[in-house]
Amino acid sequence: MREKTNPVFSIVAERVPRSGIMEKYRIPKCSGRRKSIAQETKPLKGRIVIDSELCKECHLCIHACKKGLIVPSHQYNSRGYRPVCFKDEEGCTGCALCATACPDIAIEVYRE
Repeated sequence: MREKTNPVFSIVAERVPRSGIMEKYRIPKCSGRRKSIAQETKPLKGRIVIDSELCKECHLCIHACKKGLIVPSHQYNSRGYRPVCFKDEEGCTGCALCATACPDIAIEVYRE
């Protein structure tokens, strides 16, 4: 008599030969003190430094930042532009998208 199986699994089982290939569909047992990938990885930390004299207020870095940590400033630099400023160091991952988008190379990214 044939055992009842999951319909999706039975379709896959009919297409695959019954040799040792079916072992990959079984869930392996955990042994020892092995950590999962989520426990081993730490959240990325980073910070940026913006040179206010090089910034020309193009705001490309504001649109590039996925976390929204770069905001326009209300102060003027020596050229008459209002440079951007870095709002919060806690949320920055150091992805460097803002530095890549900056045409004036006014942003330096540091990672921990």
